[in-house]
Amino acid sequence: MKLSICVPSYNGEKTIANAINSILSQSYQKFEIIINDDCSTDNTEKVIKSIKDSRIFFFKNKKNLGYGDNLKTFRPHTSGDVMVMMAQDDILLRDALQKIVDGFSIDKDIAIVTRPYYQFENDPKIPVRYWPPP
Repeated sequence: MKLSICVPSYNGEKTIANAINSILSQSYQKFEIIINDDCSTDNTEKVIKSIKDSRIFFFKNKKNLGYGDNLKTFRPHTSGDVMVMMAQDDILLRDALQKIVDGFSIDKDIAIVTRPYYQFENDPKIPVRYWPPP
């Protein structure tokens, strides 16, 4: 199963490299990373292009579309069996993609898989939002 990991970006120069590197370090490696930038005014594009991996595909809107419409731009660029939506500041644990694939492998009728998350602001020891695994 090939995953198309879709990352919308906008002024994410401070966080997007960590997000991309967390994808590249996954135990499951059959994926492409599609990044669609919504006309960032910082160095987001430069940061993304500094990471050399043939599975990274970068696209940039001609005008700022806003988050919702930026999400709509991904489908024509994907070649995977499953789209995985990720934010530019998300960090995946090492086996996150394998767990997504495992979720889809349970039954052919499964159409969506969600993942647990842990959100924090300044201190990683203090969660703002936490959705534990089942």
